[in-house]
Amino acid sequence: MMPQDNFKEHTIRQALSTNVFGHSLVFLDSTISTMTEARELVSNSAPEGTLVIAEEQTSGKGRFDRNWISPHGVNLYISLILRPSTEVLVKLGIITSLALARVIDNFLPANNNVSIKWPNDLRINKKKVAGILIENHIGDHQNYSIIGVGINVNSQPIKIPSISAIATSVFQETNNVTNRVDLLNSFMKELENLYLNGLNVDSINREWKMYLDNIGDNITVRWGDHTYVGVAEDVDTNGSLILRLQNGDIRTLPAGEVTLTV
Repeated sequence: MMPQDNFKEHTIRQALSTNVFGHSLVFLDSTISTMTEARELVSNSAPEGTLVIAEEQTSGKGRFDRNWISPHGVNLYISLILRPSTEVLVKLGIITSLALARVIDNFLPANNNVSIKWPNDLRINKKKVAGILIENHIGDHQNYSIIGVGINVNSQPIKIPSISAIATSVFQETNNVTNRVDLLNSFMKELENLYLNGLNVDSINREWKMYLDNIGDNITVRWGDHTYVGVAEDVDTNGSLILRLQNGDIRTLPAGEVTLTV
């Protein structure tokens, strides 16, 4: 029996030490997906920083509508509503994955290798521990973005045959139960700091690139109706992949529009 970590709405509200993120909070025991709930809130003019949290998703989705296994009471499933400038909007993938990588790093022993598989998967020793899904809308009057994040905290993917070879959790890597309230607060603080304070862009990009684990790999990328095979040579300042094709040509592929296999 997994020890309880007191993951309740009132304990989350008390613990959050952010200035904006999570001050408007929706806590659900079960939902189809936090992204679905967040879309509804956006349509009702939810303020920036509105945070949707669920203990369980019955139809959680990752990028390209892939299923995200979301058992009850052990992981983090959240969606955050932002209203960024266009300049910040294009960098949300970078700052979100960097913030999460920093936080997961801090919750693990030093010998674990936390990395980012471009564009939005977090991995520990090359096994997926978290996924990020970002939906953006650029409007005439105001932009909005919804950042959806699923983190395998105290689940045991090793017991789920369909993902046991490719996924892990903080619990599996540490053999200790992690307090999800503490992890959530740390992530929200780190992300808010990067989002609001406009830190040095060059420094952020350099650190983010250091976490990337598939630069230099031979990969296959599906982009729209096209499939490209080549070497992941680099990323640009907005996080798009620079792919060198087998014939030597270069393609720059935005993160939001591709699916990648190694």
